[in-house]
Amino acid sequence: MAINRRHLLALAAGALGIAAPVLAQGPGRGRGPGGPGGRGRGRFTPDEMLKRLTAELKLTADQQRKIKPILEKQSREMQALFQNQQLPMEQRFERMRALRESTAREIRRHLTPEQQRKYDQMLQQRRGRFGGGRGPGGPGRGPGGPGRGARPE
Repeated sequence: MAINRRHLLALAAGALGIAAPVLAQGPGRGRGPGGPGGRGRGRFTPDEMLKRLTAELKLTADQQRKIKPILEKQSREMQALFQNQQLPMEQRFERMRALRESTAREIRRHLTPEQQRKYDQMLQQRRGRFGGGRGPGGPGRGPGGPGRGARPE
């Protein structure tokens, strides 16, 4: 029974990680694509994440064209990690974290300096909201840790 609960928690944590940068801004107005009872379905899709990033960062059409494939790739890879029951949960979490970080680096490459600052703030808020992205006692990321807020490059 505990293993099933752990897997459920792993899936929930991973789902939050997919949309991490855009979730940092909190929910938008209304219920979103899922509507009442729809449980927010569509909220974690690459298209929905791109819409949120576009609204928050004022992305140009060219930036949207470049960022969309990055989000689609992350979504596919994250889904594969969810479904890979061969990997221990800890390894899946670590790979999900690494995937989120590499996606953030790829997205940053297509942003202006001002957009990068805003994006970094969004990521910072997400880290604060979702526990730093590494869990308690992670390297320099625990509560009050010296590296709290530092972005890997």
